[in-house]
Formats: sequence, structure tokens, C-alpha cells
Amino acid sequence: MAGIVGQAPAKTTVVSISTPASTSALRVADPRQVSYLLQPGIPVEDFAPVTAALRSRFPAVHGPHPDGFCYAASDRAETIHVIASASDVMLVLGAADAPDSKQISGLARACGARTHVIGEPGDIAPAMLSGSSAIGLAESTSGRPALAGQVTRALSGLGPLSVTNRRVSTDIVGVPSAWRSAPD
Repeated sequence: MAGIVGQAPAKTTVVSISTPASTSALRVADPRQVSYLLQPGIPVEDFAPVTAALRSRFPAVHGPHPDGFCYAASDRAETIHVIASASDVMLVLGAADAPDSKQISGLARACGARTHVIGEPGDIAPAMLSGSSAIGLAESTSGRPALAGQVTRALSGLGPLSVTNRRVSTDIVGVPSAWRSAPD
């Protein structure tokens, strides 16, 4: 944020708006001079209701062009959704107390998968996998780089194993009218 404020300190106010309702507390001197940016790491889709609320309050609001958004967080969340939806059990590879592990676990549980955070292959207990025919793996930012391979090898020791890699990637083809900035 300091980099943004540093470009125009007299004209910049940084506010945190996390819900559509929180836009009602925003006070500006000139409603025609409102712009917004999306914080990196937040899925674009999670911010869409806030964007709609800003556009409702400030019809001339300026925002980034959709092809300028970083879709990495959106793609990652969708990848977790795809994997967890096809899995009975989701093993989140990382530290149990890490915020990223907790976020991935929450996304996977929301898709109906039983979720366990695994820091080491030895953390996998047979009871975790009972009744499972599909096991998903997701790497947390707190997981060791070699952990996925180690867990996959450990799982292969339990019987026949088929490994499928999934990754969702966003490509911007058209720009929906809701994302277009108002004319200057």
C-alpha cells in the first residue's frame, strides 16, 4: 500500500472494504474521483460483491481492467474446489497452525471433503483414509517442497494408485460490462 500512497500522497486514502455493507461507511469529497484496487491474494470473485456496491454508490468509480487483475488466488481457490469436489478425503500438506493450511482446509470442507493437515508423511493415519476411494492433495505455502512427492510415495504403498494433476488457470477473453470503468 505504501507504494500506491507514495505516488499521490495528497490524493490517496487507503481504506479496507471487505463487505458490500462496509462501502456505506466510505466518505469521499468528490464521488467522481473514486478508484479502487484489489489487494493481491484475494480471489477476484470474492471481491465482486464489493465492486458492485462501490459501483452502486459511486457510478463513476474507476477500477483496474480485468486483464490487469492477478487471478492466481482465484485460480488456486478454484483448483482446490475442483480437487476437493472429486475427493472423499483432502490432505492439506503444511503446518496445521498456518493460515494458508486453514484456508485450504476450509475450502475443501465446503466442498464436502474430509480434511486433514499433514506436516510429514508419518502424520497419515489409516483411519484418516478409511472408506476413501479418492484422495486429494493440496500444498499449503507452509509445506516443505518435497512433501507432496513423499506423501504420494507413502500412499502408493497402500495399493494401486492413480495420480491426476489438476490446475485451474484463468484466461481473459471478453470483459463483462459490470467490470468496465465509467467514462471519464
